[in-house]
Amino acid sequence: LSTDRKRIVQMVKPGEDILVMFSGAAPYPCVLAKNTEARSIFGVEINPEGHKYGMQNVRLNKLHNVTLINGDVGKVVPDIYRHIIGLKSSDRKDELQSRLNHHPVLMELHRFDEDLKKDRPKLQKTIEKLQSKGIHVVIHMPFMQSDGKRYSLGQPDIPEETKMLTVLGEICKQYHIKAVVHPTQDIGVAENEDMLVANLKKFKKYFDHFYFENAIHGIFAKTGDIIRIGKKAGIRNICIDICHLFIIYEDSDSIESHIKRVRKHFRTYFHLNDHDYKTHSCEIGEGKVNFTKVLPYVNQGITEICNKD
Repeated sequence: LSTDRKRIVQMVKPGEDILVMFSGAAPYPCVLAKNTEARSIFGVEINPEGHKYGMQNVRLNKLHNVTLINGDVGKVVPDIYRHIIGLKSSDRKDELQSRLNHHPVLMELHRFDEDLKKDRPKLQKTIEKLQSKGIHVVIHMPFMQSDGKRYSLGQPDIPEETKMLTVLGEICKQYHIKAVVHPTQDIGVAENEDMLVANLKKFKKYFDHFYFENAIHGIFAKTGDIIRIGKKAGIRNICIDICHLFIIYEDSDSIESHIKRVRKHFRTYFHLNDHDYKTHSCEIGEGKVNFTKVLPYVNQGITEICNKD
């Protein structure tokens, strides 16, 4: 079928999203990812063994825009969001199991500083366990250092940020997974765009693995700033946090416009959360965001709400 795959490759236009039904061990998704400028490629395969080998195929070929789903095409496609949107947890046993009971296809593991230091072997075992179940894994960087100081790339000296992101990047490369990274955070320092661009470039070798998340305020928050800084630095992936956008714009049309503009320049991943002017990240449908304007653009992401655990 190599000739047929070549024929299909020639039909694909830059920026398209592709669905490969009955994808097997993912020969079509892999060839399309390597030889086209498609934005995202989804493969659906009902055979769990075929799906497992497809996941290995994607990892071995180091592909970054392929999402494989194990399921019946007739059931998956009409209910697609349940198969591309996952959940978030730490890797603490009680928390993680409560999420796994819902059989998510993707798990975003929120990290604390010690998890990337003394507890790194435990994290790696968790990643291996989730991948053995066919679950896509994303890591969320720690917000704070052990001494309570927030990480930020928007400042002149970043020795601790460099250590943390290097460990995070090497884990991502080892397991062929992604990580969500906050370029800037509210830490009470003046942010400088040229400084941020220079610091982002230091992690160029991890750009395929890092999703840089939009902030609530500052120099990496608004649409034009994100696109300009991102293109200057050469980053490839953006995490779009819907709650953050609503706090900035307070308007669903502006959120939709932001998504459409950002998708023209970067691969995307979503934190899907609502905002009601009181709770940061409340349950979808409990706030003011019109998700009928958001969901058509979602390629992959997680639901994220404030919760006791």
